[in-house]
Amino acid sequence: MERFFRFARALFIVSLVSSVAAAALWMPRASFWLATPALVFSGWAFVGHLVTLDDDSPGGWSNPRESDSIATESLAFWHRSLRDLALKLAVLLALSFFVFWQHTIAASG
Repeated sequence: MERFFRFARALFIVSLVSSVAAAALWMPRASFWLATPALVFSGWAFVGHLVTLDDDSPGGWSNPRESDSIATESLAFWHRSLRDLALKLAVLLALSFFVFWQHTIAASG
């Protein structure tokens, strides 16, 4: 599984860097298509985090017996999780804006 995550991370970075390079060279159509994998991966990461956010809360998927030991693990854990979720949302929104911007440039010219 670790191998898959390394591959996904590398594909995300290559997609993002090549898309920005294409945009810098005024190739909006290529930039749009090169940014699409990065957008898909960032959306996947955000939705996956959002879906599994309640797993450790009482009555959640990983905690069906409502054990307090998981729920009261630490406030730092929940803060870190919400911070990561906010970061993933910010990346998703920034990439969505970038892809939409490249698409409108490519469509107009």
